[in-house]
Amino acid sequence: MLVRRNGKAYFCGNTMPLLEAMACGVPVITTPAGQAGYEEGIFKDRINCLMIPFKDKEALKEAIVELRENSELRKTLKKEGWNTVRNMTEEKMARNYSKIWNRVVYPDYKLASVIIPSTYDRIPQIKEILKALTLQTYPNIEVIIAWDELEAEIPNSDLDLNSYNLTIKQVWTNLDKKKHPYNLANARNKAIIEAEGEVLIFNDSRLKPDENAVMMFVEAVKNASSVTKGGNKMVWFFGDKGSQKQSFVENFSAVDRKFLIKIGMFCEQIDRYGGMTQEIRTRWKMNGGAFSYLGTAVASEIIKSGLSVEKRKSIVQSKLKLWKMYGDERW
Repeated sequence: MLVRRNGKAYFCGNTMPLLEAMACGVPVITTPAGQAGYEEGIFKDRINCLMIPFKDKEALKEAIVELRENSELRKTLKKEGWNTVRNMTEEKMARNYSKIWNRVVYPDYKLASVIIPSTYDRIPQIKEILKALTLQTYPNIEVIIAWDELEAEIPNSDLDLNSYNLTIKQVWTNLDKKKHPYNLANARNKAIIEAEGEVLIFNDSRLKPDENAVMMFVEAVKNASSVTKGGNKMVWFFGDKGSQKQSFVENFSAVDRKFLIKIGMFCEQIDRYGGMTQEIRTRWKMNGGAFSYLGTAVASEIIKSGLSVEKRKSIVQSKLKLWKMYGDERW
């Protein structure tokens, strides 16, 4: 791209001047280099710029004349140029670079996002899970800790995330626990949005995965169509938590991210213990999804999940809400 500064002309070899010009509302003429390429680039000929061949003076002259004489073309390039710039936020560009990095470094391994919903009193268990994840046989993992807490009150200074050889992100519900005691769906949904992996693995904060768990889950999701009739790829796999119980619970499971997002993720109206599994199972099936037990993906319980009187009350409340939502559907 040729730009003029302080009365002098300069050739620029990157795309920043293009974006700068578009941000200023200036129609752009460029050659097809890098992100201005004919196929792969973000700049499109006669949509947000005019693209001319390298070293073609006549084409450059014609493009300048056309821009000078065609007011509608100028308006189009200015409008679409701005639309291009406003979508190129730093966070979006960083995320795209991250995707490219994962494809280059791990061409044979899809990125798996391990989501660990938790509260601050589970920090000792989080440490055990992170240690277990550093020992996984699957090489391409990111971890997202989804805190059902206020970020401003974070007491986990002793949780040194830099001490683990893992890519670790954190998200918070930022809801007051006294007013909103149960926000599992909210925490999971925030983690799903931030996840970059094609495969989501949900790992409850009381479950420690064995060293092959992520590998088993990713391979299962990758070959999902082989376990269903008619080649259905929309399969939610759930693992063995030590009891070999073969009924679906999502707290140790894996699913294709795009399918879960398309059905609406987790229902945040299920704000009591006991209804999450039944609701997501019903909605998944109503949208054509299947479930499959994966006994080769194994986790061990770090702590037990007790059924208190309050939890029993919450289960009743959740069942009533589900009945209102789905009527005679069986859970």
